[in-house]
Amino acid sequence: MGKLANDMNCLSDKIVTLRQANKDFISDLKSNVSDLKSNASDIRDGFRDDHINMGKKIKAELADFVSSLSDRIVTLREANQDFISGLQSEVRATLTEFRSDLKSNVSDIRDGFRDDHINMSKKIKAELDDFVSSLKQSVKVLRQEFEDDIGGAHQAWLDTSRLGPSQSEAGVTCPEGKEKLKTGHQVKRKETKKLFSQGRSKKAKKSETRK
Repeated sequence: MGKLANDMNCLSDKIVTLRQANKDFISDLKSNVSDLKSNASDIRDGFRDDHINMGKKIKAELADFVSSLSDRIVTLREANQDFISGLQSEVRATLTEFRSDLKSNVSDIRDGFRDDHINMSKKIKAELDDFVSSLKQSVKVLRQEFEDDIGGAHQAWLDTSRLGPSQSEAGVTCPEGKEKLKTGHQVKRKETKKLFSQGRSKKAKKSETRK
C-alpha cells in the first residue's frame, strides 16, 4: 500500500474513533441530562414538600399564636374590667364616706353656730335686761329726786311767799333754794350722761364680742 492509502486508512480510523467518541459523549450527555432532570425533579419535589410542610407548620404556629393571643386578650380584658370595677367601687365608697363626713361636719358646725347664737342671744338679752332694769331704776331714782326737788322748790316758794317781800328781798330763802335747785339739776344731768355712756360702752363691747 502506498502512503496515500495509509493516510486515508489512518484518517478513516480517526473519523470512526471520533464518531464513536462523539456518540459516547452524546450518550453520556443524555444520561447526565436525564440524571440532572431527575435530580432537579427530586429537588423541586423536595422544595414543594418542604414548602407545604413549612406552610402547614407556620399556619399551625400562627393558629396557636392567635389562639394564645386571643386568650391573653380575653384575660387582660377581664382583668381590666375587674380593676375598673374595683376602682369604681373604691372611689364610690370613698366619695360616700367623704359625703357622709362632710354632712356630719357641716351639721356639727351648724349646731355649734346655732348653740353659739342661742347662747349669745341669751347673754345679750340678759345684759340688755340688766341694762334696761338698771336704766329704769336710775330713771326712777332721778324722777323721784326730780319730784323731791320740785316739791322742795315748791315748798321753798310757799315758805318765801309766807315770809313776805322784805325777807324775800333780804335773800334769806330764795338764793339758797335757787342754788340747791341748780346744783340738783347739774347732778342729775351728770348721772344721766354717765348712765348713757355706760349703756353705749356695753353696746360697743357686745358688738366687738359679735365680731
